[in-house]
Amino acid sequence: MDLTIFNDTDVNDKDARADFLLANALSHSQIGTVFEQRKQPIVAYPLTDVADEKDWLLRHNDVHQAEFALLGLTGMPNLADVDLTKQEQWCDWSLQHSFIHLYVNQALNITT
Repeated sequence: MDLTIFNDTDVNDKDARADFLLANALSHSQIGTVFEQRKQPIVAYPLTDVADEKDWLLRHNDVHQAEFALLGLTGMPNLADVDLTKQEQWCDWSLQHSFIHLYVNQALNITT
């Protein structure tokens, strides 16, 4: 799933944020399914709700770190150190995050 469509959304657009959270969760579900098919189960956390942003960022970062580790990839940045209420930080984080998803999808041969 291509998450780059969210890179320039307004940080205060609640509908866009909800759409992002759903698309991101679906993407992680798809990635998790492929890992499971490869007999490499990965820990999954609920990623559709950001009741506690810091906790969500840490858990989300943990998931990406685990994906990189299982794939033998290096260079995974820390996605937990950001203030998603700030427009510039959101845009930078979103761009970096979407590229990570593209990279993982490519490594797993996920094309949708």
